[in-house]
Amino acid sequence: MKLKTLFLTFALLIMTALMTARPVSASPLMDDPTPTATPKPSYWRPLVVVASYSPTDAIKPGQDFTISLQIRNNGQRVANNVLIQFAAGDLIPRENGGISAISQLVPDEAKTINQAVTASSDLIGRGMANANVTISYTDSDGQAYSASVAITFNVKQPEYHPGPTATPTPTATPVTLLRPQLVISDYQTDLEKLQPGSPFRLVLKITNLGNAKAKGVTLVLGGGTVETNPAGTPQAGISGSGGEFTNFAPLGSSNIQYLGDLDINQVLNAEQELIVNVTTAPGAYPVKFSFIYSDDKGNRIVDNQVITLLVFRVPQVEMNFYRDPGMFYAGQMNMLPVQIVNLGRSAVVLGTLKVESSSGMVMNNTSLVGAVDMGGYFTLDASFMPDMPGPVDLTFSVNYTDDFNQLQTLTQTMTVEVMEAIDTGPMDPGMEIPMETPTPEPESMGDLILRVLKGLLGLDSARPTPTDNTMPPMDIPTESQPIYPGKG
Repeated sequence: MKLKTLFLTFALLIMTALMTARPVSASPLMDDPTPTATPKPSYWRPLVVVASYSPTDAIKPGQDFTISLQIRNNGQRVANNVLIQFAAGDLIPRENGGISAISQLVPDEAKTINQAVTASSDLIGRGMANANVTISYTDSDGQAYSASVAITFNVKQPEYHPGPTATPTPTATPVTLLRPQLVISDYQTDLEKLQPGSPFRLVLKITNLGNAKAKGVTLVLGGGTVETNPAGTPQAGISGSGGEFTNFAPLGSSNIQYLGDLDINQVLNAEQELIVNVTTAPGAYPVKFSFIYSDDKGNRIVDNQVITLLVFRVPQVEMNFYRDPGMFYAGQMNMLPVQIVNLGRSAVVLGTLKVESSSGMVMNNTSLVGAVDMGGYFTLDASFMPDMPGPVDLTFSVNYTDDFNQLQTLTQTMTVEVMEAIDTGPMDPGMEIPMETPTPEPESMGDLILRVLKGLLGLDSARPTPTDNTMPPMDIPTESQPIYPGKG
């Protein structure tokens, strides 16, 4: 009994040890589990913020000033391709379109950018001005980040003095902001269609639509800026080298012109010689102009304007005769060997070629041309019967569709001289035309013997009869007759 009790106790201890022991894995590789990567904290990324901005003084409606932003990377990684964009609103960005860039910001690094702006005239009567700034950037892995920041400025209203009124209570008179405003109201080119490689003259009609005089107006093709010192204060110099001249370049002079002063509602015409780049493809291209001037208080103002110029590619073809057509006679049908040749540097697709005349009748005078390769040609054989002698104008025309899907026509005129018709008189089909009577040759002894032998054989031994001196009447068959092969 004691042995049985000891045995049960020993078995119970073994089972307890097995249940509390760590299970043995089937594979020795699972004894040491793979360590799990520790997740990076959420701030392990670049974090670009606006640390501070200026000016801190109140601004005035219509005032031009420069905003300085200190951009700082408060994150733990490098920020690349940092773009700072100002949205137009209460503060209108100038000079650079409202976009500034910083190539790189390492952690805890700060850089300062300057943005020239103009306070909107809509701020009159308001106490605060708001500006929205969007900051976008990427980290070293290419992950993009973006954030919007709102900055505010206090607005100082212009001082005014209420005028006297007949009522006991004085009424405040609003003050109108005095500012010039230059606008390109119209523009023209001396060429009807601009083509690659064509020099042309651009005429601008400039009008001062503001309520103040513009002093020392300078026109800058491609866009210009006012020179500033390191502190951001405008200087007397003007920079016009940062414009875009890929498609249109100034010719004969630089891209800067001095126009002088413009009074209120005064109109001034400015001319600029330009050339279209030979590599410019057909299309519509914007051209930027900047007006830099000063107001009555000496403030430097920049007005940017944009116009659009259209560039066409007109087929270079020549329409002429491919051989000498000869003399033209009135009342007689003549052939016109017309040819059109592609003289351009690329293939063209042409429509219908048509030949017309100022007098007379032209038949078989139209044909569809289609695609013509560079240096290729197309021919048309038309028939022309002039009415009267003298100079006659022949007009060759062909249509095509331009790069703006508009139907266009190329026309070329050639003058030919028509001569008097030659009068040969009516011709009777049955009249006899005298023929020269041939002189019979003398008969030789051999011919005489030959005729005697023919007579003995029963053949015709007469001398050959002379040829008839008249032509038989001409019979014009009314319908074709079948011809059968003869015998022998």
